[in-house]
Amino acid sequence: PFPDPFEGLRLAWLDLRFAKGLTVVLLIGASMAVMLVVRRTALGRKLRAVAQDPTAAALMGINVDRAMAYAFAMASALAGLAGCLYGMCYGVVRYDIGLGLGLRGFAAAAIGGINSSYGGLLGGFLLAVLEISAGRWLPGGSLWRDVVVFGLLIGTLALRPQGILGTFRRESGVSWVRRRDGRSVL
Repeated sequence: PFPDPFEGLRLAWLDLRFAKGLTVVLLIGASMAVMLVVRRTALGRKLRAVAQDPTAAALMGINVDRAMAYAFAMASALAGLAGCLYGMCYGVVRYDIGLGLGLRGFAAAAIGGINSSYGGLLGGFLLAVLEISAGRWLPGGSLWRDVVVFGLLIGTLALRPQGILGTFRRESGVSWVRRRDGRSVL
C-alpha cells in the first residue's frame, strides 16, 4: 500500500479528494513546464536539433550525448512524478504497474502524432476520454477499455499512420548509395 499524505482532505466545491485535485494541477503544471523548456530555452533548441538530425547537431557543436542524457533525465523525472501521483491517487504500488500505463502512453503518442508534442497531449486526452466513456457506457464496463484503446490505435495507424497532428518527414540525403562496383547499399 502507498500512503496518502492528504487522506481526509477534500475539495468542498468539487467534492473531490485533495490528492486527485493535486494530481491534476501537478500534471498540467509539469506538461506546461516541459513545453516551455522545449520551446523557449537553449536546452530545448538543442534537444530539438538532436531529435531532428543528430549528425548535423554534432557538426554545429552540440554535445549529442549530453543532450540525450538531459532528455532521459527529464523523462525519468516525469515518470517518477507520474508514478508517485498514481500511487497517491489509487493507494497501491506494484512492480509491474507501469506496463499498462506505458502501453497506453505509447498509444496516445502514436494517435496524436509521434513527432508532435501537442499531438501527444491531444492523443492522451482523447484516449482518456474514450477509455473512460467506454468503461462507463458500454455493456460490460471496464472489460472493453483495452479493446477501445488498442482498437483506436490500430484504426489510427491504418487510416493516418503519422497520427492526428503528425506530419511525414523526409529524411535528408539519399537513402541508397551506388558503390563503384555497382552494388547498392543503404
